Amino acid sequence: MQMGMAVGNAIVLSLAELFPRQGIELADLRAGGRNGTPVRAASMQRLAAAKMAADRGVRVHAIGLGTVEGDVAAPDGMALYMKLDEPTLREVARMTGGDYHHAGTAEALRSVYENLGSRVQVLRRETELSALFALVSAWVAMTAAMLSMLWFGRSA
Repeated sequence: MQMGMAVGNAIVLSLAELFPRQGIELADLRAGGRNGTPVRAASMQRLAAAKMAADRGVRVHAIGLGTVEGDVAAPDGMALYMKLDEPTLREVARMTGGDYHHAGTAEALRSVYENLGSRVQVLRRETELSALFALVSAWVAMTAAMLSMLWFGRSA
């Protein structure tokens, strides 16, 4: 995965999974060389991915981890540069009708997930179709009866 592309790639991969018949390909979104893309190109790819999501009615709730200043965290002696591109994340959320949340700490992230979990839901609804089938059956029976009377010239 190219530097600065995680958000765009995640959106496109999610869309490919949600809409398998639309032939969404991650390769269509990629640009730049193998060693990463400039920040502006990566930002444009994120916005292109957000447009793809918005066009399909998919909301993206972006969560920014890290800091705007780009502090370095070093868990287990391994440096992680965590600089956020907040303007682009905000724009991705805005374009898709989602929200942007900043979570600089584990506690803040937990709070964001609790908040999102109470608002984002998958609803399953059972729809009763037997009444519709009964109506169609009655209409077919009435039409057949009328055509039969016309065909054989009988009236009641």
